[in-house]
Amino acid sequence: MKINCHKTPHGFIPATDREVESIKKIPNGAIIELEYKQQRNYEFHKKVFAFLNFCFEFWVNENNYQTDRVSFDIFRHNLTVVAGYKNVYYTIDGSLRVEAKSISYTKMTEDEFSEYYQALIQAAMNTLFKGHDEYNEQLIAFF
Repeated sequence: MKINCHKTPHGFIPATDREVESIKKIPNGAIIELEYKQQRNYEFHKKVFAFLNFCFEFWVNENNYQTDRVSFDIFRHNLTVVAGYKNVYYTIDGSLRVEAKSISYTKMTEDEFSEYYQALIQAAMNTLFKGHDEYNEQLIAFF
């Protein structure tokens, strides 16, 4: 069970009502293990995913894809690779495999995530929205 808390001079305070309910499930006297992980700015994280969703919807509509035949996660991974956030491997048969780097909270600092977002915007502008100036105002809202 993961529980997000705020550290105060008086101890740890649950971050949301959901966390309060989770803490209630821990029996009194129980010994628990705590692991400290600084979380990124959640609002910024939501902004990045709003941008990714905007790009995905544009891509699906522009190409007349059926939404049940395409995957947001695969799209996100592909755009992440285009943005330069990738790992390249050789497989057993000698072919090259390219995978998107993880953008999870535990894999990127706040600064790295900010750099990733800038690279993501540039990749989308250079590929998805190239020649589509009619989307400039909507795109500027994400900057």
